[in-house]
Amino acid sequence: MSDPRTVAVLGAGSWGSAFARVLGLSTSPESARASEIVMWSRRAEVAEAITERHENPEYLPGITLRVPLAVEARAGARAHVTTQAGTVVHRGGAAASRQDTALRIAADAFLAFNPDPLILFPGAHLALHTEIVAEPGARAIVTESVACHDPAGQDRPFDRLSLNLRIADPAGRILVQERGLIDGAAFAAEASPLGPHRAYGTMVLIGPPEALPAIPFFQAEADAAGCFAGASPLPNGAGLGLRLLAIDGGHLSAGLEAVFRTAFRALSGCEPGRRRK
Repeated sequence: MSDPRTVAVLGAGSWGSAFARVLGLSTSPESARASEIVMWSRRAEVAEAITERHENPEYLPGITLRVPLAVEARAGARAHVTTQAGTVVHRGGAAASRQDTALRIAADAFLAFNPDPLILFPGAHLALHTEIVAEPGARAIVTESVACHDPAGQDRPFDRLSLNLRIADPAGRILVQERGLIDGAAFAAEASPLGPHRAYGTMVLIGPPEALPAIPFFQAEADAAGCFAGASPLPNGAGLGLRLLAIDGGHLSAGLEAVFRTAFRALSGCEPGRRRK
């Protein structure tokens, strides 16, 4: 495909479901893959299962049919995208649960994307893929965060967490490419290289250098919220990258919110709106 487009799959049987999954798992650059995949089913119960559980239990049981999130901020747009609460990730099947996020920010546009932390339950295996395409002059704040929790109080760890971040320009030139893998058992162990911290977050700031706050401001905001933070310029002049560690999801959320407000004021010139819960 030369341009992103909606792909319709007629039929939600074994072949249609498998074909839709292959399309959804495409690792091609954003400009060369479908922007939306729509499946048509003649049976209401199958359509309901795919819509609500992202699974076809009759033909592909245990296989997730991914629904990627795509947000585009066009020239002159000002958008703040967030969530109502954290998202719980449970133990899944053999394959990892996968969340794909594609963000595109035009010149003279501002996008703030800060969902609440993902909560990894025992045995959870999650793969996060985030792709950002930013035109020159674009401004953006993008956060990503996770915390682990065992509802039984037994400190059982999640399985694995893989992270993939790519920032590119509209021509497809890669400015930032980052991959990481966190083993749940090592993350939660007493000898963990992260010490007592059990929550992790990142923030990417895209914008002209003169609009980005100085790194010590971010570190002071995070420290005041009980987080351990580090920040550094991103490669190729793409912006700033921040990482935060906290003892739990509550402290991480507080630290990210404090840093986010500072970044929001600097890049948008106003205060962020109150988030309704």
